[in-house]
Amino acid sequence: MGVPARAVGGTFSSPARYLAMTEDLSFRRKPLTPEQRQARDAARRIEAEKAMRDHEAAQKAFHANRERLKAERLAREAAAAKHKPETRHKLEV
Repeated sequence: MGVPARAVGGTFSSPARYLAMTEDLSFRRKPLTPEQRQARDAARRIEAEKAMRDHEAAQKAFHANRERLKAERLAREAAAAKHKPETRHKLEV
């Protein structure tokens, strides 16, 4: 009733079947030359700088629009308060 020392089946029961997969390395990328690596890094740096400029421009436009809308809202509220007649409630006794 003991547990067998070695399982009969299983995923890795026949290791020879899996050796062929490890020998085929055609799916790997070729290593980059130093020049290719420098060109890739320069392109990434340029793209990152462009993305940061675009983000900053979008943020500035957003904040400018928000301030413009806030000023318009405050002007509308001030005009509405100016034209609104004062109402006093008298307590009737």
